[in-house]
Amino acid sequence: MIVLSACNPNRFVSGWVPYWNASQGRLAYTGGADTMFTDISPFFFSAQADGTIAVVGSESQLKLTVDTAKARGIKVLPTITDGSGKWVMAGVILQNTTSRTQHVQNIVNLVVSRGFDGIDLDYEGFAFSDGRDSWPSTRPVWVAFVNELASALHANGKLLSVTIPPVWIAGGAETGYTVYDPAAVGAVADRVRLMVYDWSYAGGPPGPISPMSWVQQVIAYNDPIIPNGKLQLGVPAYGRDWGRQVYPTESCPDGALNTKSIELENMPAVIDAHGATPVRHSSGEMTFSYDTVATGYRSAPISPPVYVPPARRVTTVQGASDSTGALKPALRLTPQTVTCTVRHFVYYPDQYSIQDHAQAALSAGWSGVVIWALGYETADVYMALANTTP
Repeated sequence: MIVLSACNPNRFVSGWVPYWNASQGRLAYTGGADTMFTDISPFFFSAQADGTIAVVGSESQLKLTVDTAKARGIKVLPTITDGSGKWVMAGVILQNTTSRTQHVQNIVNLVVSRGFDGIDLDYEGFAFSDGRDSWPSTRPVWVAFVNELASALHANGKLLSVTIPPVWIAGGAETGYTVYDPAAVGAVADRVRLMVYDWSYAGGPPGPISPMSWVQQVIAYNDPIIPNGKLQLGVPAYGRDWGRQVYPTESCPDGALNTKSIELENMPAVIDAHGATPVRHSSGEMTFSYDTVATGYRSAPISPPVYVPPARRVTTVQGASDSTGALKPALRLTPQTVTCTVRHFVYYPDQYSIQDHAQAALSAGWSGVVIWALGYETADVYMALANTTP
């Protein structure tokens, strides 16, 4: 049970409840911190290639997630992700006015028939799979779609939330995911959620997930172009562990050099297991490292040692041939076991860095924060958020 004081700020917290972790996600707004939540987004729907909306996960878990929030006066804005496939949403569904209008109607029918307060769009394919060359043609049809959907939802008394990766200014230039046109989205949507995390991603070098300097750049860019009351700052409740080879002379087994996400609730166990001592990084997040020894099979070829021909040649090899003079079959090769030292670099936000993010958002007049994902965090996150000032 999370006990919060009477001087807590008003409702300013939101979050996504993933279908694969719904029971844990519900604990966030049923364990005493429910008075901090303005809305939640069950992460249970996916847009299909034909423009219809499918449920992912359990219907019973979805119902329980929705009913639990409504019983506490928390608005429910379920999230729809784009499961249509590369370039299908932008290049097929939204490009054609008929299919776009039908997709809008499918979303409105879903919201109205299930009694939701609105919907949250999370169409990340434009940014992360379609390719930047597609952005000039995607941006106008995306804006047309958001405008059409906002009008249809508002006509039914429903809300539109749009979740997008951010745009910011770096080195005097506009950078980030401009395909989503945040100013145009902010003009018609009721919520604009900026995913200010994954600064350091799984395929890149180790580093902070959401450095405070980046957060400030995102706030500075979006603050003047979107009504502040619509803006929610996305904050991560996870860290990452990057495994990197220490000695180049060693060969590492398959899978030894990987990157994995670690939920904040599981971070103490990782720290204890390796006797690590986290320190505060200049980004505002926590970091530590530890070494492991990985042993296993390696399927990739191992570079053979340099061959130096002998000075003398042997004309006859004893036992190398059978009675007919033919060479004997070679022995079957088996996978080779190899061992290497792996250094793990871990970065993660803690309750204090999350509080700093929330304070920056509230100080800028934003409506609050939205957590990815509910069920990943720890109770002390809410204790820290309770100390922010609106």
